[in-house]
Amino acid sequence: MAIEVEAGFKVKESKEEAEKILLDNGFINTFKTAHTRDVYFGKDIEIEGKSEEEIKRSMVRLRGFETFENLQLLGEKYPEGKYKADFKTALDICNKLLANGFEVIIDTEKTDWVYKKGRCWHQLQEIKNIGLVDYVYNEEIFDKGYSEQQQFDLLHQQMTDLGFHLEYDLGIDKLRTLLSSQIQFSTNQIGKYNYQEK
Repeated sequence: MAIEVEAGFKVKESKEEAEKILLDNGFINTFKTAHTRDVYFGKDIEIEGKSEEEIKRSMVRLRGFETFENLQLLGEKYPEGKYKADFKTALDICNKLLANGFEVIIDTEKTDWVYKKGRCWHQLQEIKNIGLVDYVYNEEIFDKGYSEQQQFDLLHQQMTDLGFHLEYDLGIDKLRTLLSSQIQFSTNQIGKYNYQEK
């Protein structure tokens, strides 16, 4: 399967200005999430050579204090994928993670808005301690023989063609940035999704 590129560009626009750019260019707001808090638990985390998606999958994520991902890292008895839990069960799982050597690696908050036009998505994320990042994913450039770098360059060009002002010429690596408290860069935050590894 060909590499798919998703890049997160830190934009200079406010959320309202970014939304106006997207709406004025024919994108439709398809999703708005409430404020989200993600707590990532991990142990012996290795990030070298991994994409943001791969780092994320190496940890247990507690989202909004009710949904867990990657609980299978705790053992076979836990389900793969997402697992919803009430507050007491979530607290019990957190305590079990800590008792099994996991630590809180990242505790972050964000709000998301998703916009779509054709087979292209823009996901605006207002991320605590980072700012406004637009994650762009365009299926129209997949399977056309472009390299990973060429896909990134096309996404970068798309951002500037739409009228965005970018803080950096590279994409933001959100998890590495949150881990290091310094802006870290990536040209492809995905690497490979689970379904691409099977």
